[in-house]
Amino acid sequence: MTVWVTGVAGMLGSEVLRTLCSVPEVTVLSSDREVDITSRKAVAAFWSKAESGGNAVGDSIDWVVNCAAWTAVDAAEEKEDAAYTLNAVGPGVLAAEAASHGAGIVHISTDYVFDGTASSPYRPNDEPNPHSAYGRTKLAGEIGVRKANTRHVIIRTAWLYGAGGPNFVFTMLRLMKTREEIGVVADQRGVPTYAVDLASAIVSVVTTEEPTWGTYHFTNTASGFESHAGISWYDFAVAIQELGRREGLLDRTCGINALTTEQYPTPARRPGYSVLDTAEISRAFRVTVPDWQKSLHQFITSAFRYRDDLPNLAAAAVYDLETSEAMLKAARYIYVAYTSRQAVEKNLKVLIALRERTPRIHDLTALAHRAHLWLDEPAKRLLVELSDYYLKGRYQWDVDDLSSRLNREQATALFERSKEFCNRIRKHPAFSLF
Repeated sequence: MTVWVTGVAGMLGSEVLRTLCSVPEVTVLSSDREVDITSRKAVAAFWSKAESGGNAVGDSIDWVVNCAAWTAVDAAEEKEDAAYTLNAVGPGVLAAEAASHGAGIVHISTDYVFDGTASSPYRPNDEPNPHSAYGRTKLAGEIGVRKANTRHVIIRTAWLYGAGGPNFVFTMLRLMKTREEIGVVADQRGVPTYAVDLASAIVSVVTTEEPTWGTYHFTNTASGFESHAGISWYDFAVAIQELGRREGLLDRTCGINALTTEQYPTPARRPGYSVLDTAEISRAFRVTVPDWQKSLHQFITSAFRYRDDLPNLAAAAVYDLETSEAMLKAARYIYVAYTSRQAVEKNLKVLIALRERTPRIHDLTALAHRAHLWLDEPAKRLLVELSDYYLKGRYQWDVDDLSSRLNREQATALFERSKEFCNRIRKHPAFSLF
């Protein structure tokens, strides 16, 4: 079976890719911005290349898992057309192309398609009524997928977090580490979703022999009173702090103040209640829905399992880049290449250490792949160039001769490109925690 995963640079897409790659009978194709999913021509070309063996597959794609989306909720209020293109046009194009090949599609949607006025968990067949641009564009995407392909599984989720990008957990840990007190909204209720759990559910869907097509809900679950009432963002923040203190990520207690939605206004209206009923996906695909507290504990303990490595790697990467700049001023140009490469390597290994122990390999392209980092062509060329200078230096000890092959203009450009690449990596929220 062959599965094409889109949006693999994102938090969910990277987890889906990682989880699917561990399934022996599945061949995985992946894409991010290098394939324009809003263009039927581009999608058809990618599909044709896969079938012809151009992507080392040489077989028909059986499933598309669409994780690509415009997720900047507030920005969508001002840029609804752009959000619509990615959230509605793109899914429709993917679904139509999949239908023309007899393939299925898993499309990820959101609790924002509802108005948030319910008092019991939303079921998949409840009437949508979005109150934000983001919600409207995601609902349009659902409609487009249903019209284009009967072989669809639409999964709505909410409050997603994971190691692959910015999310509420990382934000809370950073604020709790740097502030004496914070305010968190207490009158919006839902249930968090760990990206690893959702990825596992998606794998269950695509590996089911006779899937039941339709719309489903998946979040983590809650027990007791919370099972219907959900938890608030305030409750979530309190749980994050308790675990952060217990696991040694936080060395002090930060005051957490409960706020109302009115006290914390945002451009986009948030659903006041967005608890989703997950019973149907459990029945249809035998999906296990873990408790939200257990999943939060798993995330914090696994993401920071090697936390002793993270500060050292991050600090060393900064030092290497500073050294590279010093070597540039000293006209030791080959050392600019060496130290720039070391800075890139160590920053990449921080991202890898959020999911697993850092590997011993030194191939920068392999490390970027292992870190689920999307590379455009300039980034690929940079990693190859840095690796090339490194290999030359290992087998040729005449540094002055090597330096003569790298002039000041070239070394300056190499340093600036490396610095820009490192800054891109360090935008990951984990770097703000140490």
